[in-house]
Amino acid sequence: MTDQAKQSIEREERDWRAEVRASFVAIPHKPVFGMLLLAWVLLFFFVGNSTQGYVKSPNLFAWMSFVYDMGPDDRHGYMIPFAVLGFLWWKRGELATATTKFWWPAAGVLFVAIVVHLLGFMAQQARISIVGFFVGIWALVGMVWGPVIMRRTFFPFLLFVFCVPLAAATDTLTFPLRKFATAVTVKICNLLSIGVQQQGTNIIDPGGRYQYDVAAACSGIRSLTAICALTAAYAFVFFTKSWKRAIVLLLAVPLAVISNVLRLLTIVLASEIAGLMGRSSQAAGGYVHDSTVISLMPYVVAFFGVLLVARRLKEDRDIDIMEVGIPVGIGIGVSVALGWLFNRNVDAVIVETGGPGRWVLLAPFFVVIVAMFLTQREAFQLLTRRAVAVGVTGLLIIGAFGGFLAKRQLWQRLSEPGVKVIPEKMYAFTETNRILAATNSVYLPRRVLAYDSQPLPLSKLVYDWLPKDTVYGQRRYVSTNGPFWLDNMVVLMGADRTSIHKPQYCIVGQGFTIISEETDSIRMTAPTPYDLPVKRLTFKGNVMDDGKRREATGVFVYWFVSDSDLSSEHGERMWRMGYDLVRTGVVQRWAYVICMAFCEPGKANEDATYEKLKEFIRASVPEYQLTTGKPSPELSSMRTGK
Repeated sequence: MTDQAKQSIEREERDWRAEVRASFVAIPHKPVFGMLLLAWVLLFFFVGNSTQGYVKSPNLFAWMSFVYDMGPDDRHGYMIPFAVLGFLWWKRGELATATTKFWWPAAGVLFVAIVVHLLGFMAQQARISIVGFFVGIWALVGMVWGPVIMRRTFFPFLLFVFCVPLAAATDTLTFPLRKFATAVTVKICNLLSIGVQQQGTNIIDPGGRYQYDVAAACSGIRSLTAICALTAAYAFVFFTKSWKRAIVLLLAVPLAVISNVLRLLTIVLASEIAGLMGRSSQAAGGYVHDSTVISLMPYVVAFFGVLLVARRLKEDRDIDIMEVGIPVGIGIGVSVALGWLFNRNVDAVIVETGGPGRWVLLAPFFVVIVAMFLTQREAFQLLTRRAVAVGVTGLLIIGAFGGFLAKRQLWQRLSEPGVKVIPEKMYAFTETNRILAATNSVYLPRRVLAYDSQPLPLSKLVYDWLPKDTVYGQRRYVSTNGPFWLDNMVVLMGADRTSIHKPQYCIVGQGFTIISEETDSIRMTAPTPYDLPVKRLTFKGNVMDDGKRREATGVFVYWFVSDSDLSSEHGERMWRMGYDLVRTGVVQRWAYVICMAFCEPGKANEDATYEKLKEFIRASVPEYQLTTGKPSPELSSMRTGK
């Protein structure tokens, strides 16, 4: 390299560094914003998470990192804060020309953020608290720099919505999307004279050459979030008219579904071609499914779909894409590098308390806080009357709110359970010893109809994950009239709602595939006539039988019960518990009841097994469940009382 080239590179580096320093130095009232942002971040660090189940930490960022690390569908949340910094850097010229002033009405937005976090904290819903955290930062921007800056930073701050983890909360959406993607794919294949059939969310070749389950990732939901982020960025960067932005944003849903249907079609076509060539159809489809290149198809189709529509609408602004892409790309690259650095050789115990990913989430905020102080040249700005008034007011609000939250959980009280609890010890077993998991158990009868039973030991994994005040009841019932057995289990929560989660997670987590879901009711005759709302799941997978693995189908029936309510809907139970927590401070002590059995594959066998489970439930539930439904033949509502 010549001396002239070296000098040119050094000059560019100096210019780049000088521009960064100059941009930060030009920001007014930096120490005020730095102190308020630090106080706000510390609030959510120490009293941000009220659940102490899966994540035993009051740190909201620890909860976020834990959820992000649970699966790939939410991991983009690490990148969003860095991407927001990139967009703010791109808008630096626009922000530098804006009129700034201390603006008291933004304190109202801060109050809204505080109320949002309060609701999330009281209802044990950390996702709501995440919204409050980012709305609060935007409010602090308004308090220190005024309404013009708030308006001009609305788009970058809007991207923070993608930090809210939704993959675990969208099962009610993914299952219909899975069925829809399956149905569309099968219809297109039939039009192409490929005679595949649909069974629930499965695409099946009648000849038995291949069979594929359309998992949640193929429903369109995995790519939907990423495509929504892409369309949001494109809409706000290149368009100024609201109706044009709305059109571009609404493209995300159909583009995600269309793209995933195309991906499913490639899997089926690959299977058919492999079959014609005398090769394994199942293996060929599996190879296409696992291909990284083909997995990018949804994003490629979405990108060109957005471009096509944008060209039709005609962009309102002519912007060099590199001006936006470089700072945002650098931000995302930094987040990926930090994630790799912090997550090497992570111990499982550390992950339980949130994992080192929390520091990746905190990094951009601490960088801003440090920069606010290090680039402050005129210290007297902090001592102006309005600056002191805004700073002290913000700190007092945040401090008072933090103290209130610290005491809020002490005021909560548990309701009575809706199932019988007896002083019987429950143990969790490891390979070498047993652990006392609980001193109480949920009562389950030893004999029901023609079934004898034995208690089931608690899984060590379940004991490690769930809060220690969880109470269990588990028995296996074996029929004396034939080779049929079923499991009856109850999980009773304590003060933490994370004792109970969506039943679908357990089934899928054990390697099974859910074939169908349906809501039903079972007519109970004792102690009074009422309809018990239940959810029936049918699943399939491999089980061990006499030391050998074989494919079997299972029927899984569950419902939820508290001291005054019955429900088969996880969402309704969560809403009811949160509503009562906020309104009265009483934690409804819900129990999650399961009855399940395996059977041979086939609709007739599944229905027959379900009838046996219903018969067992009618006879056993009055023995241990205290809550009943309304004595009415009409099942007009899932919400019932004693």
